[in-house]
Amino acid sequence: MREEIQVEHTPRGTAVTILERRSTQVWPIAQLRYSGNVLTGSWQLYAVDTRGRWLPYPELGRTARPGPLLQEIDRDPSGLFWG
Repeated sequence: MREEIQVEHTPRGTAVTILERRSTQVWPIAQLRYSGNVLTGSWQLYAVDTRGRWLPYPELGRTARPGPLLQEIDRDPSGLFWG
């Protein structure tokens, strides 16, 4: 029997953390952070390193909307999010 994988998110302040859940284990996958005000703010994508630190994702800069960042997590061309 294959293990079920769930993708969840947790908002906290101006950040949204994307999590992968497998039975009783949960791993952070990515984080989206918003900075600035409502009119001129932007989103930036972060990846977690092996020590649990959030580092800016080097392949993509800031965006006005989170959609392109979510697409990048899904595509994962560098293997930083899904392995």
